[in-house]
Amino acid sequence: MATTSSVICDWLDVTVPPDSETPQGVLDLVLPLATDVRKDENRDRTVVTFGGGSLHIDKKNNLSRISASGQVMQALRSFKMLNSFLDSIGSRPHRVTRIDAAYDTDEDFPVVYKRLRRKYRNEKPKLTRKSLDVTCMSSFRESDGKETGSFYAGHRSKAQVTAKAYDKQHEINCKNPKQNYPFPYTRYELTVRGDMSPSLRDVAEPDRLFWHYMSPCFLKIPSDVSVEPWESGWGGSWESDPIISDPVRRLKGLVENSSVLDEMLRAADEISSQEGRTYLARLLSNRLGKPLPVLED
Repeated sequence: MATTSSVICDWLDVTVPPDSETPQGVLDLVLPLATDVRKDENRDRTVVTFGGGSLHIDKKNNLSRISASGQVMQALRSFKMLNSFLDSIGSRPHRVTRIDAAYDTDEDFPVVYKRLRRKYRNEKPKLTRKSLDVTCMSSFRESDGKETGSFYAGHRSKAQVTAKAYDKQHEINCKNPKQNYPFPYTRYELTVRGDMSPSLRDVAEPDRLFWHYMSPCFLKIPSDVSVEPWESGWGGSWESDPIISDPVRRLKGLVENSSVLDEMLRAADEISSQEGRTYLARLLSNRLGKPLPVLED
C-alpha cells in the first residue's frame, strides 16, 4: 500500500426541525470567516462562502437543511473550529443525512483504475449486502497519455452507501493547468446517507465508518492503521453544552474578523485613503438607517 493520509469528512448534510435555533447558531459561528454571504429570500436560502467552499442553509416548512462542502470542512479543520461547528449542531435535535469520507494515497490512479475494473469485470461491488452497478468515466492524461478517470460504485443510485475512486492529480491539473501538480494522487471517497444512521461523531472521527464499508471492497486497511469496528451510534451521540449566544461578543467578533469588511476597506482605499473610507462610513450609516452625523472641525 502506498503512503496514506488520514480519513477526513469531505461533505456533511444535516437536517433540523423548522423552528430550531441551530441554523442561526451555525451562522453566528462561521460569519466571521465569510468572504461572501448571499441570501435568496424566495427560496429562504443563505449561502456563506469561505475557505473556497460554500455552506448552504435552506429553510423549509417541515425542516431546515445545513450543507457543508468539502472545502468548508477543510477550512473548519484548518481553523481548528470543527468541534465548535459540531457543537453548534449537536447541542440541539438534528439528523445527519449525508457524510462523505475521503482517504488519499500516493498511488498512481491509472494502476488503481485497472485493478478495480479487472476486479469487478464479472461481478458487482458490495459495500453493504446490496450489489452496486459500476460506472467508469475515462479520459487520458496529457502528461503521459495514460488512461485515467473515475471508478464509481452506485453512481447516481438510490443506495444509502456508495463509493468512488478517482485521479485527484488529474483533477487538479485540469482545473489549474498552470499548476502542473507532478505527484501521483488517488482519492477514495465513501458516501453514507441518513438511513444508515451516521452521526456527528463519524464527522469528527470518520475512520471507523470509512473502513467498515470500503475494506476490502475498494482497498485493504493498511498494516500500520488500527481501526475499531463501526456500528451505528458507536460511542454514543455527540453531546455538547447548549450554546449561549452573546450578541455583544458576536457582533464584536463579526466586525473585527469580517473578511467582507476587509474587502470593503480595500475597495474604499482604491478610491482614496481618506475620502473612500468616509464614503464607506456614509454607506454603512445609510444601511443602518441612521445618517452619518456631520463632524465639526
